[in-house]
Amino acid sequence: MGHYVSNSLEFEKYRIYIVKEREIALSTYSSIHNSLQLLESGHVLGCYNYISTLFDCSFVFKDYDDYNTVTFTNISKLANIYDKFGFVIDKFKHRSSGRYYGMLSNWNLNRNNYKFNEISNLDIARISKLTDENVQSVIPISYTNHKDSKKYLTDEFIQKEYPFLHPTFESVITVLALNLSVCNTHNLEIYLEKIGALAQTICMNNSSNHVVNRPVKQVIPKNWEKIDKFKRNKNLLPFYAVITTVV
Repeated sequence: MGHYVSNSLEFEKYRIYIVKEREIALSTYSSIHNSLQLLESGHVLGCYNYISTLFDCSFVFKDYDDYNTVTFTNISKLANIYDKFGFVIDKFKHRSSGRYYGMLSNWNLNRNNYKFNEISNLDIARISKLTDENVQSVIPISYTNHKDSKKYLTDEFIQKEYPFLHPTFESVITVLALNLSVCNTHNLEIYLEKIGALAQTICMNNSSNHVVNRPVKQVIPKNWEKIDKFKRNKNLLPFYAVITTVV
């Protein structure tokens, strides 16, 4: 855990600062450093969106070159946080990420006790307002390996695209696609932060014991172009995804 010191910035009470570092130690990430920082900043934004929604309060998000700020505008509403403290801690505890060294498998094969929570239009609108861009700039599209679903992915596709995911039990893959008909491609930063925020909101909405929510950077456009919605709309560019699965 590091710390941040600034001789020029005057820190304000109750304002949260998200600092963007200029260097990264892992050379393997050097080529995607900027996008990773923006996605991580978006994850933090998604956390605060989740908290503010849960406690019916609001906050202001500001994006600067070296840091972002989050300021709650009606902090008094957070006074009842202790009533839901256990629930919030449990949600964050089971929000999944990181590396997996084996296949994600559901040994109980209990497919029916879990219901995926789609991201709501309200969440999309709130995050769009915070990042100051069009509500339709990033489109979340959820697919499943349920053969009865209209948005069905074959076992072959899942095994080829995500070999760490067992294809024979219920999983949901939510693709976060850039809508190129709306996006200003000269200012991708705001869209990447929005993608990170939406991904985090999906993870928090579905956080539960025995449920893995795995943000994945591996989204290969040429493979997804063969899937229904992307085949019909060439303006949708699959960029990021979240895998939700019972284990």
